[in-house]
Amino acid sequence: MILEHLGNNDEEVVLANSGFMLWGIMHDQYKNAAMGFDGDLSNVAHSNRGWTYKHLVGYMESHDEERIMYEIDHYGNSFSGYDTKEKTTALNRMKIAHAFLLSVPGPKMIWQFGELGYDITIEENGRTGEKPILWDYFEDADRKRLYQTTAELAKLKTTHPSFQTNDYELDLGGKQKRILLKAAVDVQVLGNFDVISADVWPYGHNSTGGKWWYEYFSGDSVFVNSDALSPINMGPGEFGIYSTSKLGTPPRGILSEKQAEISLSSSSISFEEIFGVGNEPPFSKTLTIENTGSADLIITDISNFSSVFSATPLNGTLEPGNTLDITISFNPEDIGTYSDEFTIQANNLPDKKVRVIGSY
Repeated sequence: MILEHLGNNDEEVVLANSGFMLWGIMHDQYKNAAMGFDGDLSNVAHSNRGWTYKHLVGYMESHDEERIMYEIDHYGNSFSGYDTKEKTTALNRMKIAHAFLLSVPGPKMIWQFGELGYDITIEENGRTGEKPILWDYFEDADRKRLYQTTAELAKLKTTHPSFQTNDYELDLGGKQKRILLKAAVDVQVLGNFDVISADVWPYGHNSTGGKWWYEYFSGDSVFVNSDALSPINMGPGEFGIYSTSKLGTPPRGILSEKQAEISLSSSSISFEEIFGVGNEPPFSKTLTIENTGSADLIITDISNFSSVFSATPLNGTLEPGNTLDITISFNPEDIGTYSDEFTIQANNLPDKKVRVIGSY
């Protein structure tokens, strides 16, 4: 049973130690941290409240609280060109907030659509009124990366033993925050909630003489030596999850604040041509590539296997919202049915495939 007690800690510790679970409101602290101000997140952990058991269900949003994304959009901090109120930046700030919510041992609650950066005020249609259900958020590439990041964090929390350890250290005050999870595979979460770049000092746990720690989202590694610790410089809103063994391979680029996105007019192209005078090859059709993301899309190559099909141009750069028409040519040397597949490669994005079939 989860109690909505929300009372004094000296009362709640008795209830928690008696077997009840209790909601742990941390809205103001996470809001302030996400906006780039001071926010001490320490009490999201049951241990920091003096509780014996993991009976605290910590959360940063609920039906009673203003949406943190809305708060960042309207009241977030800024400095020298970095503005948390910019949509893509605000969404990235939600990633680090979720990282420092879900990585703390013990149960947590995510309020509906928080994983997509829901930014409709609680006052919409009255404080207790119905709010719009915005499924189209899934079509927004920037929001989708927040969703993917939150999903990866939830997967780590629920499937990897390190995130369920009872042996951990927390350093959640200030703007540079740290979590150390001690287990068979040690994990540390490092993050910079400031609006300027800052050094974040890694834990030197089990790293006497030096040890490689592997960052989950990027696949990069950092050498940590407890005898001579060096800080990691992190940009505003940046965080990393480092472990002594690799934890898996998440989708590429989901921590990027701005990223290009490939949208194709079709995933397949078909030529149905009749042999005869006046209908000689080559034949052509147009494939349109659109950049539906928030950063420049750099197409580095478009390749295929058969000489019967070809494409032009084979590369190009598209600003957000722009399109590029690719001419797909079909040039059979004899009657018959042909097939092939084009692979579109772009900057730090999964390859896109287009199937082509031609009959003549």
